[in-house]
Formats: sequence, structure tokens, C-alpha cells
Amino acid sequence: MPYNPQAMGEEQRSHAYHFMGACGTVVLMGLITHFTSDLPILPVAGAGFGAAGLCMSAFSGQYDEYFRTLCAAGHRWLAAGLALALFGWCMIGAGNLSYGAGRALGSDAAATHYLSDFADLGRIDTFVIVMAAALTFYAGFAFAWLKATWRAEHG
Repeated sequence: MPYNPQAMGEEQRSHAYHFMGACGTVVLMGLITHFTSDLPILPVAGAGFGAAGLCMSAFSGQYDEYFRTLCAAGHRWLAAGLALALFGWCMIGAGNLSYGAGRALGSDAAATHYLSDFADLGRIDTFVIVMAAALTFYAGFAFAWLKATWRAEHG
């Protein structure tokens, strides 16, 4: 392998992995604190660290192939989580449309006045959605790292 003066050293790689772990931890703590406390510092820090780690993963060309593989696993988890959330909202919306239309057809009332009991599930705070998406990325990153570590140690 030819010498690359721009290649990252072992210490820089270690910092990258530790930073991603810290980002995932702060995002989790920020999401939990959003529901349990009125203290806004952890949710704000969670959003900032979450954004920093996601930007780091998006522009990971300077890192080694293993780090990029872990980021790719996190991106796949993020895409799958968003797909499941969108599908869930689609099902809730279809249920609301059919429930309202059925009530309107049966009672000569406007369909918009009737919503199913699940209507409020589709109205989730945007902050929660974004933080859950970021947490899904970090869970995928951590899972891929743990899986590779397990395989390296146990064959």
C-alpha cells in the first residue's frame, strides 16, 4: 500500500468512533429528557450532536473503509425506520379517511368532522420524529459495530 500523507492515524480513527458513540448517547438522553423534564439543554444538545454525527457520516470520505461501512449500516437503518414510519402514517391516514367517509355516507354529515380513535397518533411532535430518526441511525451504526466486534472475537 502506498504512503498516503492524508490518511488518518489510529488516534484520529479512535476519536471518530468515540464521537459517534457520544452522539448516539446524547441523542438518546435528549429524546428521553424531552419527555421527562422541562430542562431544554439536553434536547438541544441532542439535536446538535445528532446533526454533527450525521454530517460526519454523510461526509465520511476521509475516514477508513470500516467507518464508512458502519455509516452505511446506520443509513440503511435510518431509511428503513423512515419507511416504517411513513407506512404507519399512511395506514393511520387511510383509516381516518375511510372512517370519516363511512360516517359521512351513513349520516349525511361532512366527512371531516369524523376521525377515528387513532387520529392523534399521526400528530407527533416534529422534534420527536427527527430525534427518533437520528437515534435509528446511531442504533444501526452501533449494531453494525457490535456485530463486527462479536465476529472478530468469536470467529
